[in-house]
Amino acid sequence: MHGENMQKRKKILLVEDSRLIAQIVEDFFRKCGYETKTAATGEEAVQKISGGFLPELILMDIELAGEMDGIEAARRILKFWDIPVVFLTANTSGEILAKIKEVKAYGFVLKGTDKYALLSTVEMALKLHEANANAKMFERLFENSLHELYIFHPKSLKIVAVNRAARKNLGYTAEELNTMTPLGLKPEFDRESFPKLLSPLFNGEQEQILFETAHRRKDGSLYPVEINLQLFNYSGEKLCLALVADLTERKRLEEDLQEQETTLSAIMGSARDAIVMLDGPGNVAFWNSAAWSRLSGTSAPALLSAATSGLKY
Repeated sequence: MHGENMQKRKKILLVEDSRLIAQIVEDFFRKCGYETKTAATGEEAVQKISGGFLPELILMDIELAGEMDGIEAARRILKFWDIPVVFLTANTSGEILAKIKEVKAYGFVLKGTDKYALLSTVEMALKLHEANANAKMFERLFENSLHELYIFHPKSLKIVAVNRAARKNLGYTAEELNTMTPLGLKPEFDRESFPKLLSPLFNGEQEQILFETAHRRKDGSLYPVEINLQLFNYSGEKLCLALVADLTERKRLEEDLQEQETTLSAIMGSARDAIVMLDGPGNVAFWNSAAWSRLSGTSAPALLSAATSGLKY
């Protein structure tokens, strides 16, 4: 039977106050491989889920006996749990349909509909919910990445999405960035040079492009960045993903190291004492001008002997 192999472990909570309908629907879904539990009222449905039974889908009758109808029960459940809800209803008035939209249900099925049409609706709701859950997961990963992430159209260059790290560093809001292109952030490029940079991606010559440039913040200040550009397909359309690493700290460390090396070199070069430095195997790695003056023309063994027997190193 359709769905038997694919959905054996899926759990459904059927909320229906008609024992006859509940029994028929429950038996059908069990035959299709689903684990099915029932609740006769909205209160009972909320209680079952609060008690730890978390189904992959809730099949909810709208007009239930008791103080809580299906709409209100779904609203209370969805406040705390992300579970797709498909409604069963015999009433398709504008008021009912508006309420269904309010709680962001995954559709509704008219009572008396062919049971295989009901099964198809449930399976589509499960697949849609899974796709939405995956989309939310990737959205969280994108938004919370420590690196700056940008998605833009490679032809129009219009920015589609920018994550929190980028917005914070740049000083722009998401709304402002959605009206911009990467050229507004990269003063080094223009409408001619940037598409040329992207062309190896379009031509299939490279899977990614890595380069260094500078980004311009909203306040006009610049900071060095390393950018990794890649193409990906989304809904049949090619988009460009830019992974951007802020190099400010790395550049500062490199400058500090260079400054220290320059200072050390100046001190060593101006020292009056002969200074010779040896590496691990005992080879001369450095000697200053005083050492050169004293030992110029000395053979390597003699130099090593002199260095190890009295020169400073």
